[in-house]
This record gives sequence, structure tokens and C-alpha cells, in this order.
Amino acid sequence: MIHGSLRSFNLLEVLQFVGRKSGVLIVSSPEGEVEVYLESGNMVGFVYRGERVKDIFRIRGIIYRFLRLSEGRFEYVPGDVNIRDFSVPVEVFILSVVSMGDELQDLRMSSLVHPDTVYVLSGEVEDMGGDIGEFLRTAVPLLREGSSARKISEEMGLDLDMVRKFMTVIEAAGVLRPLPRSRVRENVPLLNRVMGLLRRMWGWRR
Repeated sequence: MIHGSLRSFNLLEVLQFVGRKSGVLIVSSPEGEVEVYLESGNMVGFVYRGERVKDIFRIRGIIYRFLRLSEGRFEYVPGDVNIRDFSVPVEVFILSVVSMGDELQDLRMSSLVHPDTVYVLSGEVEDMGGDIGEFLRTAVPLLREGSSARKISEEMGLDLDMVRKFMTVIEAAGVLRPLPRSRVRENVPLLNRVMGLLRRMWGWRR
């Protein structure tokens, strides 16, 4: 059995170390618990907060989110596994998560969509390619009914900044539009003071 802290090793380092073995890697953190099922160099199962996740993009996004955590512990329990939902070579998976991080770093933006503004699809879903296209494909069910970046982050287990960056690009491409009534005002206290002043002025004039 191998165990340790995420302060000492990040999750990709741990995966690389145990990736050729068979067993389950369990990661506990304030964000929830992850179980990664391994079999002779392949990732064959993934459980997040008790839910079996089979979407590889979503799994990559959850792992990316856990990479940004400094609190948490991991434990590797060797042995045969009883979950085989897919089969992805661990080394290929690790490279794909690194690639996702590089793509996110390259998306330099002056502003991002507000985490609480609700967006809906404004047209047909297009193949945008890369991780942005994968994100859109995965998030389509939530975006068809209307969803904010925060809701997508919480329900899918993805890093919030990652979701906001991808949604900003997709909105710029004209695939998403915000619901007008959901726009969040950044300075609500100031707005309330101004509206209160206007109401008092209106009352004085009557």
C-alpha cells in the first residue's frame, strides 16, 4: 500500500508512479473523493463522489481540477479491480491532461464570462476541435436547458476557471448566448445605494 499527501506529490506524479500496476488509487480532498482503477498500465475505471464517470474528457477535467489542489491525501491499494468501463493507457492519459493545461494557458483573455450568468445554446453545436470542442460536447445537456459556469463546474466536477475560459471562447464563436435576466451585476451594493437615492429623490418631488 502506498499513501501520501497532495502537498508532497501532485496527482499526475502519483499516477505515473503506480500506472503500470493493478489496483485502485483513492484520492480524498475537500473537493470530494476520486477512485482511479488501474490494470497493467491502463486506466479502466473512474469514480468521482460515488459516481462512475465514463466520459474521458470529463475525467481529464476532474484530474486537472485536483492538480490545482494543495489539500488532500492519496492511497494506492494494489490488487485485482472489478470495474472495467474503458481502457486508456495511463501514459497517454497523463499527456492528454498536460496538453489540456497547455491549451488553457494559451487562452489569454482580458475578461471571462461571469460564473453565475446563465447561458444557453444559440444555434447548432459545431465541431470546434480540441478540448474546447470536447467541453462543448460534454456540457451540451446542461447548456440546452441553460446553465452557468459555476453550475457546470459543480455538477461535472471541473475546474471553474477552465469552464469559464472554454465558455468565453464558445460565446465569442456565437454558439452560446446569455439569458438577459441572468446577467450578474458586479457592483450590486453600489447599484442598490443609487436606486435607493433615486427613490428618495422621487418621493421628495411628489
